[in-house]
This record gives sequence, C-alpha cells and structure tokens, in this order.
Amino acid sequence: MKKMKKFLVVIFAFGCLSLVSANGAQATTKTVSKTVTYKSVVGLKVASHTAITTFSYNGKTLQSPKSVSTTYSTAPPNFVNTSSAKWDWYTAASGRSNSYTKFTFGLPTPWGPVGSNYSSRIFTNVNKSGGYSFEVH
Repeated sequence: MKKMKKFLVVIFAFGCLSLVSANGAQATTKTVSKTVTYKSVVGLKVASHTAITTFSYNGKTLQSPKSVSTTYSTAPPNFVNTSSAKWDWYTAASGRSNSYTKFTFGLPTPWGPVGSNYSSRIFTNVNKSGGYSFEVH
C-alpha cells in the first residue's frame, strides 16, 4: 500500500509539473533597430539616427519594457542639439518606443546653436507575439 501511495504521489507531482511546463510559455527577448540617414544636396552623408529597442514577449503578453536607446553620428558642420529615448506606452499586448534626435546645421555658440535645425523621430511598435514595425517622422 505504501508503494502505491508513493507511486500516486510521484505521478501527481509529474502531472502538475508537466501542466505548468505546458502552460507557462518561455519568454524571449528581442532587440530591433532602425537607422535613418540624412544626405546633403550633393549626396554626402551628413547625419544618421539609429533607434534601438529591446523587449521581452512570450506569445501571450509583453513581459516588461527593456531598453530604448538612441545613437547618432554627424559630419561637420552638423551637430546634435538634443536627443531622447523612452517608452511612450507599454501594455500586456503592445507597446511603442520613441527615439528622437534634433540636429543643427551650423555652429555651436555659448548663446546656443546658430544655424538651421532638422529632426528625426523613430517610433518602434512592438506586440506580444514578437512582431514589430517602425514609423519614421
């Protein structure tokens, strides 16, 4: 009788463990990036903006917002005036990151930049299945 109880306890524990494994989806972390390049009227690359977004998902929900970052490069006399990277919103089903860079063509001075400004904004939309898309503004 004792052997039968042990056997039933082991079967029950194995069944519960199998049930948890089947229902608990494994989380996956994904990093995606988008680069936008700006060229002069003669075709030379003068600036670039890259948005990098990392998120975790398991097919049922987004796990937690990970990182959002912005990288950039410029050729003189272009320079970066300001930049930011953040999550606009993040729910169990979807989220959107926002990467922004403001460039200036001109000269930096102690009183502020002198020249013309242009900006780059990249939205990254993510979902619980690991899908993503970019919007460039």
